[in-house]
Amino acid sequence: MSFLDRVTKVVKEGVGKASEAVSEVVGEAKEDLERMSRIRAIRGEIRDLEKEIEGIEQQIQAVKVELGEKALGLLKSGGLEHADLQGFLERVEELEQQIAAHREVIAEKEAAIEQIKAEEEAEKAAKEAEKAEKAQAAAGPTCPGCGASVPKGAAFCPQCGAKIGA
Repeated sequence: MSFLDRVTKVVKEGVGKASEAVSEVVGEAKEDLERMSRIRAIRGEIRDLEKEIEGIEQQIQAVKVELGEKALGLLKSGGLEHADLQGFLERVEELEQQIAAHREVIAEKEAAIEQIKAEEEAEKAAKEAEKAEKAQAAAGPTCPGCGASVPKGAAFCPQCGAKIGA
């Protein structure tokens, strides 16, 4: 066997082994991707089931609330009398009173806010009027006839000729 034949044989064996190794790695990668895809699908199904459970739990909570409201209404109207339930009625009434008291405080605070806003607006208006007066004083007198600015000490309006001051 010649040198070239041996080199060719070694290269073919190396290429064959490399090809097998690549095929093995590609096969493993495909298996990993398939597993990841199945896991992702299962996680999606789990999320869907969790959403369904959450919806069912909300329905259960709504039924409980409705039941409680019905029982509370019956307790208040006297249509349901049970010593064990009377404490719940008293507690609800106490909480309702607390809510009403808080709403009154909120209304008072909102009124205070409105008062502060009104005072602020009044202060702004007063400052604007003061500015206008100062500007008027700095500009000098105005003509009583046409409202034009008249130089200090002028006896007649330069615009309309009206007599200024008496």
